[in-house]
Amino acid sequence: EAKPKGHYHEIPFKFYKLHETLAEFPELAVDTVRSWFDGNGAIFQYRGANLLHIIFPDWAEAFGAKLLELVRTGESQNIKFVLHVLQNYEGETFLHRICREIVSVLPENHDLLTHVSMVLQSPGVVMGEFGLAEAYEVKIVEIRPWLDDENEKVRNFTANYVAGLENEAKSERRRAEEELELRKHAYGVREEDADGEGEASEQLESEKQDGGEDQ
Repeated sequence: EAKPKGHYHEIPFKFYKLHETLAEFPELAVDTVRSWFDGNGAIFQYRGANLLHIIFPDWAEAFGAKLLELVRTGESQNIKFVLHVLQNYEGETFLHRICREIVSVLPENHDLLTHVSMVLQSPGVVMGEFGLAEAYEVKIVEIRPWLDDENEKVRNFTANYVAGLENEAKSERRRAEEELELRKHAYGVREEDADGEGEASEQLESEKQDGGEDQ
């Protein structure tokens, strides 16, 4: 029975054991999900692409090799598909090989290079006021070897990417510093200082009561 157009197919958040079986057939898994891709990335990102992330949560060499094979076709739709898959990961360094290949295959200034930057820049979970700035700074260090790549397109992409990320990191640091200053003005003292003062007051009050009882 044909399903109505736009029918919603729910993708599970994760598999308990099934992904282990599916992961044994990376080429079949990628080819199957690739056949679902119609160019609508907004929907596919959270359906087919996310399904591959659930099957390969920790990546796999054969899975990466299959995606690399699609990139090397040079076909725009294949590269779009791969980028949507990569966006479900958190910019880990194991994505660098495929991202570098995409940069080397695409013409300079191609629209899809923006998506490559998004994949590489994804920080994942960060903590603390300066967490995002620090994550960006780490990513700059990780990508710097590309500045010496033999491929000029890769070098040019990296120079622009690093410059942009440096600006983002500086902006995030300024934002975090401003928020800390505003918090100091709003609350007067830091929470740990306030806790310390509270404990000191309680101790002083207790000593006063003990002194009164002794008298």
